[in-house]
Amino acid sequence: MIELKGASKTYGKTKVLSDISFRVDPGEFVCITGPSGAGKSTLLHLLTGAEDITKGKIEVDGVDLRLIPPIALQMFRRKLGIVFQDYKLLSNRTVSENIAFPLEVCGAPDDHIEKRVRKVLELVDLTKHAHTLPNALSGGEKARTAIGRAIVHDPMIILADEPTGNVDPDQSVNIMKLFQQIHDSGTTIIIATHDSGLVDALKPRVIQLVDGEIVRDSIGKYSRKESIETMKTAKTTTTAKRKVKVTGIAS
Repeated sequence: MIELKGASKTYGKTKVLSDISFRVDPGEFVCITGPSGAGKSTLLHLLTGAEDITKGKIEVDGVDLRLIPPIALQMFRRKLGIVFQDYKLLSNRTVSENIAFPLEVCGAPDDHIEKRVRKVLELVDLTKHAHTLPNALSGGEKARTAIGRAIVHDPMIILADEPTGNVDPDQSVNIMKLFQQIHDSGTTIIIATHDSGLVDALKPRVIQLVDGEIVRDSIGKYSRKESIETMKTAKTTTTAKRKVKVTGIAS
């Protein structure tokens, strides 16, 4: 279980996330939505322990992430599978070699790596591209390679940052089906996305961010209309609060 309690993140004088609180239970499928600059990617970075929060807590199974010893934090990260926004594939390694990389880092036996990579290649439908370098892949194939690398070590949690951001609609559907299949196996999935089609098809739990704050946490579709109205309401409320403060000072 991952739980955020009043988590905030500030860079200099810029507050990127403000008083974020929510819990993700094992086996959940969560989409973090919102416009560019809402804080989605920053939130994922915090969940991996790659960055420290400025205020509040992030707990993993009841333990404050900041208090976990380095060795234990490393073990926690090995339970994560991460799909980066730009995929971060190794350009001099083939598809199968990219997928195998996490297992090699963990020191897994060669026979285990070979069997596991073969199985993952089938799952992400890239067997015929096993020996292809990333620069010869389409956007969708790169995305599926990144997903394969993220799941090869059987992680408990998948964190994906805009996994359909660089693919066409047809590939987006395939990636959506792949995430659903991974989730059906019991893996917890947290995706940061502004792909309304992906969210509408999955109908997961949606946590919507606007200006670094949660404005929605519910099950259902992305709903552009609802999102626009929510953002307008949030901005109107913020503006009203500022006016009240100014009026109070003036009086």
